[in-house]
Amino acid sequence: MDDRLLRRRQREARASDRAVTSLLTLPPELLASVMEYASYKWRYSFQRERSWLGSLLTIACANRACLEALRYIPALRIEFEDHIPVRNRVFDDQQNSKVARWCDIVGRRFRHVLSAGDPSVAERNTMNPTQTNAILDCLASFPNLQSLHLRAGDAIAACASLKGHFLAGRFPQLRSLRLRCYYNSDLRFQRDHEPTAAGARQLVKSAVRDFMSDVPVDRAVDVLVCGVFPHLLNIDDEWGLWTSTLFDLLAKGADVHSRPMLLEVVGACLKNFDYMEDMWIRGHMGKLTTFYDTVEKLLVVHGVDANYRGRWSYDAVDHVWLINAGHRASSTVVSVLWLILYWLSWCFEKLTGEMELPGGDGAPWDSEAEGDMQEVVQLLMRTMDLLVRHGARCSKDDCPKPNYKQGKFEEDNEYVERLADTYRTTQNFSAWVLAHPSCTAAVREAANRGNLVLRDIDNPILRAARDRAAALSSE
Repeated sequence: MDDRLLRRRQREARASDRAVTSLLTLPPELLASVMEYASYKWRYSFQRERSWLGSLLTIACANRACLEALRYIPALRIEFEDHIPVRNRVFDDQQNSKVARWCDIVGRRFRHVLSAGDPSVAERNTMNPTQTNAILDCLASFPNLQSLHLRAGDAIAACASLKGHFLAGRFPQLRSLRLRCYYNSDLRFQRDHEPTAAGARQLVKSAVRDFMSDVPVDRAVDVLVCGVFPHLLNIDDEWGLWTSTLFDLLAKGADVHSRPMLLEVVGACLKNFDYMEDMWIRGHMGKLTTFYDTVEKLLVVHGVDANYRGRWSYDAVDHVWLINAGHRASSTVVSVLWLILYWLSWCFEKLTGEMELPGGDGAPWDSEAEGDMQEVVQLLMRTMDLLVRHGARCSKDDCPKPNYKQGKFEEDNEYVERLADTYRTTQNFSAWVLAHPSCTAAVREAANRGNLVLRDIDNPILRAARDRAAALSSE
């Protein structure tokens, strides 16, 4: 529900002579928000095997007012079965009726849908082409839909269906499109370089390229920078194709100033590293160089804002220090400069022994692997210099804000030690960056101005943890 509408309804309720004493007296938009919250809490607290729509309909059946309020639910969750006994499989044709029933209910009961998406594909089943088409036909009936994130669909069918809807003038208000669709039946072993798997990837990439040629250019950029297309290009190391496609779309008029373009480039080029462990492996410097060249051209030629911040999910970087500090959100709003600092800190901890060595289980850190990591560090330092020369900044106010737990701090000495380690590592990292041979005058100047901050170590709990850890070690 729109916040302004919610506040207006609240003012109207307070101004009226009658008090709001029951669900029946609530405005339908406000009642829809109550139902959304209740469905979420009920499902995840008591009925974990119940689908999103099933939970919502159970509440809606309480009375007619709740049933009518369904039309004001703004966010649609594409999920149409209560319990999944077998996961990671493609739904067969016997499931078509279940998907059709879902589409029928949603099409009749919902009217003001603004966003639609399915849950994470991890351990989930995948819709076949017929089911994918049915879902997209259903979503095309919502003229105000602004965001569509499809994960568990067939990529080829989704591209063909969406292309038809766009050419027919549907989805006029769509502002965000994500086609992940990683778990197609033919893409089950996506990293398999056998001819059958490689052929399946080529079919998907061809379908996506055909889709991008006939849809609004900004939606084509959406698909290019996030989802199955860059994922498959990463497997086949086709970053030259990705770069040329991006700048072809920009030449056609794609808007790079009202979206976090640099973050999206990072997501496409670097987010495919598996929890950072791949960054040091030989063979990735070509991708990293592509990333640097793309960022440079966006800054110099297209004038992209180096400080445009965007939401970044934690699955791409291992935010141990945030998790240890009690930060449980799945994403946060960051700048590109902060991400470069984070990745540099990851390299620093690897090179200085602060973190487990690549490979784990006592695998040796040989000189060749260290040389690869040093190449990565040099390119990240070059990128940081490029960003600060174009006005990028990352002050302590721009860093993610962990929710340090005061109560746990007072009771848990191990927690105190972790926070103290965070304080010490951050200080050592800052000194390491400034002393690195690749550090430039522009980077040093940004650091002196306080615009090169990875973590706010002036936080009172962090400083107290440092002092308390020192006292504990002296006892």
